[in-house]
Amino acid sequence: MSANCKAGPNIFATATGRVGYTFGASGGTLAYLKGGAAWQNNQGDVINNHEGGLVPQEKTHFDYGRIGGIIGLGVEQALTPAWSVAAEYDYLNFGGPSVATPPTVQGPPFAIVPANTTSPSSNYHIGKIGLNYHFGADPWTAQWSYVPQYAKAPVGAPPIAYSDGWSFEGGSRLWLSRGRFQWDHSVAPYLPLDPSVLVSRLTYHGLDGLSGELFGRVDSPSGVFLKGNIGLGRFDKGNINNEDWLADRELSYINNASRQRNGRFTYFTADLGYDFLRGANYKVGGFIGWTYYEQSSDSIG
Repeated sequence: MSANCKAGPNIFATATGRVGYTFGASGGTLAYLKGGAAWQNNQGDVINNHEGGLVPQEKTHFDYGRIGGIIGLGVEQALTPAWSVAAEYDYLNFGGPSVATPPTVQGPPFAIVPANTTSPSSNYHIGKIGLNYHFGADPWTAQWSYVPQYAKAPVGAPPIAYSDGWSFEGGSRLWLSRGRFQWDHSVAPYLPLDPSVLVSRLTYHGLDGLSGELFGRVDSPSGVFLKGNIGLGRFDKGNINNEDWLADRELSYINNASRQRNGRFTYFTADLGYDFLRGANYKVGGFIGWTYYEQSSDSIG
């Protein structure tokens, strides 16, 4: 037998402290480590997959709160005495209580697999990018050699500097990657059961890829910019698992494992944006765009 477990937090909160080191011109760069406690409320269902017959499969719903831990690291770069940008990575870990899984009917031959228990756990890898404003500081001064960090704004502070012309940058990159793709096929088109009950699942994993791409960006004097990239790549190796829950084969569950022979992928992006903060040494803006990704894979076995 097999079951699907769908779980996810509807809310979580953290309480952390951090310690860091400043360096660079006027101490404008901060590298830091952080850690503390975290709490989440986790909800989900354990649903048996289709094991044959027309008997509706049972499911168990769970809803619980749990305390866990968080560790992370990051870097914050001052743009002016008031504005700074930050990039941060956090890892969160939560345990969970024992959850009863329902019994299931399988066949042929007809049998009832008894209920069991499972212990869900949660791990999160979270990346953050932030724009910070420090109150009480001059928001536009950028001459670090003359103005200390978080300095009070002088009377008649100079406006932000704008670029006088068009600019373009471009280049190429080489990427190494590892990917995973899963396709679930529901029993719902065939039987009046819960759509989460599966009859088949394909899982591609360990897809080691190599790709090359071209990228470019054009900036206008008004702050509007256009950027994008295009890439081609291939998978040199990988693994495939084909799981089926089909009673007409007189098997309750089968799992065929094979290796991927080769694969190919193509992608490109196009983004249009506006830099709302601009200076001699920085740009901060936002954008909207479109991303396209296509992948094909062959297998043997």
